[in-house]
Amino acid sequence: MALNLKNLSDENLKQASLEIREELYSREAAAYHEKNMQHVGKCFVARNCYSCPEKKSDYWNVYYMVLSLNDGNGVDVLQLQIDRDGNAFIQKTHSYVHLLGKKISRAAFDKAASKIVRHVAKMAQVSIEIVG
Repeated sequence: MALNLKNLSDENLKQASLEIREELYSREAAAYHEKNMQHVGKCFVARNCYSCPEKKSDYWNVYYMVLSLNDGNGVDVLQLQIDRDGNAFIQKTHSYVHLLGKKISRAAFDKAASKIVRHVAKMAQVSIEIVG
């Protein structure tokens, strides 16, 4: 479909451009939404490190479970990790599917989550019973 843009005033051309960009964005957002929906409830693992890692022990695993889609093109995730210094992090945050790493089973995620919760309990010197 060819548009005769030369006959449009600058203002009409700007308005047409805006409408086209909005429609394109809407279609792209719908496509991302549909693609990302398949990841809700799925689990992932990726390697993490602080800047300038020098050895293998400077890396650790970070685990993600996709909880929902967010308003943008990303996802809301539960993120779990124990860094190289033994600090545990459990947080709900935002991310993008392409940054989540390798897909893993729910059982593998649950095993890692149990390990991290036990680590937190040990740090706090409390007893925690993990059920389920």
